[in-house]
Amino acid sequence: MFRQLAAAASADAAGAGVAIKAIPTLTTADFIERITLKLPEYGGPTEYLDHLALLDRCLLDRSLSAHETSALVGLAEDLGLDRNTCIALHLEYFESPARVAWPMGS
Repeated sequence: MFRQLAAAASADAAGAGVAIKAIPTLTTADFIERITLKLPEYGGPTEYLDHLALLDRCLLDRSLSAHETSALVGLAEDLGLDRNTCIALHLEYFESPARVAWPMGS
């Protein structure tokens, strides 16, 4: 129904000589790309960056398998990262894009 109303309004406006400017459509991929471009560079210890890089690779398919979880735990142990540090890193990993995206969506 909305499409029919929009088409009718567009036809009425065109008939009256009113120019209608199309609003560009922002896809989800475009929005995510804009967010990632605005994220600040990470400037912490190399061990933290290595752990975050693995987390990023593990989440390419947007889920963590048991194997990936084990790999994250193993790497954290190898790097000497404790549980609280990993939790803080993971929270920052997920909260940073939200902080960037929030003002973009308003």
